[in-house]
Amino acid sequence: MFKGPSGSGKTTLLTLVGCLARPTRGRITLDGRLLSNLPERFLTEVRRHTFGFVFQQFHLIRGLTVLDNVMLPAYPLGRPYRELANAARNGSTGSASAPRPPAGSNGCPAARRNARPSPAP
Repeated sequence: MFKGPSGSGKTTLLTLVGCLARPTRGRITLDGRLLSNLPERFLTEVRRHTFGFVFQQFHLIRGLTVLDNVMLPAYPLGRPYRELANAARNGSTGSASAPRPPAGSNGCPAARRNARPSPAP
């Protein structure tokens, strides 16, 4: 958990570590691999296989369960639904299959409890 006053750089740090932004100085490496100068299409693959994101505003898709929202970014990997569902459930703290985000909700309590993407294998 990162703590600090507003404006201290917490979000900037997480954005850089998650390869969502590029540093203006310095380098970002992951397992000895330089990431900060990779083209975007390669960074997309790194993010898809390495990180899980839960944004402050969640960005959930209405009509999908929380579980399906968590699994959605992994669909392009071509893994079977059952495998994705098991991975998502193992990374959550509760039952993620039943709740659906309410219309227009950014602070859905079910999402806060359950929307925890599992790490890529």
